[in-house]
Amino acid sequence: AQNHDKERLIRELEEARSQLDGRVEADGKVTVELHARVRSLEGQLEQRLREVMGQLVEAVQRNEGLSAENTRTADSLRLLTSDLEDERERRAEVQAELDRQTQR
Repeated sequence: AQNHDKERLIRELEEARSQLDGRVEADGKVTVELHARVRSLEGQLEQRLREVMGQLVEAVQRNEGLSAENTRTADSLRLLTSDLEDERERRAEVQAELDRQTQR
């Protein structure tokens, strides 16, 4: 009877070990699949990050170009305004001279 109990315990232990080995193998496969998925997602993330950084660089360069263009436009406007004021003064002087000549 004792021998029978030992054999039964050994069989149960072997069965439990076999089940455990099966679970370990299945978990190992899942782990490998998860690692592959993580690597794939990391690759996609890196690619997307490169794309976004490229777009950011382009946007900054466009912004710098627009800022330079705005500066040139503002400078041109200042020059035109100055020229316009000079022209107004010249016309006022001419008009004043005409008025003086007309009054004589």
